[in-house]
Amino acid sequence: MAKEVSMCTQLQQWSPVKETPGAPSIPPQVGYCFHSPKKHPWRPIMGYEEIEVTPMPSQPITNTMVDPCYTPAGMATEPLRFPNLVTGFDRSPEHAARAALYTRYTQNEWNQNSIKNYNESDAKRNFSERVRNDIMRMLRETDEIGTQGQRDSGRRIGERITDTTFWRNEVSIEMERLVATCEKLNDTRRQLERAIAGIEGPLHIVQECLYHREKRQGLEQVHDAVEQSLLKEVATLRECQDKFRNMLEKVRQQSKNCRATQHELETDLRNKEYALGIDNMCHQLNNFSKGLQFYAGIERYDPTVCDAARWAAASAATLQRSQSERAKAVQMLSDAENLINVSATEIWDQWSNTNSAFTRRIAETIEIKNKLQLHLHKVNLTSNL
Repeated sequence: MAKEVSMCTQLQQWSPVKETPGAPSIPPQVGYCFHSPKKHPWRPIMGYEEIEVTPMPSQPITNTMVDPCYTPAGMATEPLRFPNLVTGFDRSPEHAARAALYTRYTQNEWNQNSIKNYNESDAKRNFSERVRNDIMRMLRETDEIGTQGQRDSGRRIGERITDTTFWRNEVSIEMERLVATCEKLNDTRRQLERAIAGIEGPLHIVQECLYHREKRQGLEQVHDAVEQSLLKEVATLRECQDKFRNMLEKVRQQSKNCRATQHELETDLRNKEYALGIDNMCHQLNNFSKGLQFYAGIERYDPTVCDAARWAAASAATLQRSQSERAKAVQMLSDAENLINVSATEIWDQWSNTNSAFTRRIAETIEIKNKLQLHLHKVNLTSNL
């Protein structure tokens, strides 16, 4: 039979039983490789103990009434044997009895242990009650904080909706005014283009007149008032064309500036419409709204690029810039209209002066022609005599 060496450590309780002098404190079947200096039963005993090992069956059986002829080879048919807690091991009854006596407690210890358990249960129950009360108080406080936060957020979102609606309306009104001004600028631009094209006809006629007057013969090529009027008319027409072209260039540049400002207003209006839609949706949310989700750390994410004061200042600056461009456009419309009227008056006056000069020159030429014919007739009569 095999033997197994194991390390055992046991703290034995104190007992009033007097130990027999000279008798060994442990069974003689146990061998030690280490001895304690004081051999007392309430001291811990440390050492190696040799215990006989009883081999167990390879396959346990639960029915003791098994016929040996039906059991497989090598299976033990003997019932299992468990150690007796009273008598102990077969080979060490004294050791077993001592172990059974030393593991018991007194009635006082049992009562004290029960009272300890009662007190510990009361303490745990009181602690649990305090924790539950603290949790309920925290829940009420959290609910009050959340409700107050929702009221404040709703009030602030309402104020934000009011501010955004106000600036949205201001931007929309200013954009309508700017669009109307841009339409007037386009009309003025077309008028200037037609005026420039319309001057080409009179200018061509005046130049044709000068070219035809170059066909005069001899002393008739006089730098008379008609020629001076024609040259002055050419200069007036070209000067008016240059003024119209300069004004047309300014109108086109102002149209570009107004269009750029209109684009800024449209962008600002579109952004405000988008923000207003988001704020209206947020203002209508409540605890029973569908699709509510919690995003951890969203309070630390700030996608804004400015505060409320800077936002209002930016909107006011956009409106002020639009009003400035619109004022420039209105002034330019007035200047273009005045230029067209003044130029038309100058061209008309110069055309009238040229016609008057032609009339006087034709009358003078006819008069001189008649006198020459009279003198020619007299000369012919004298030569015939």
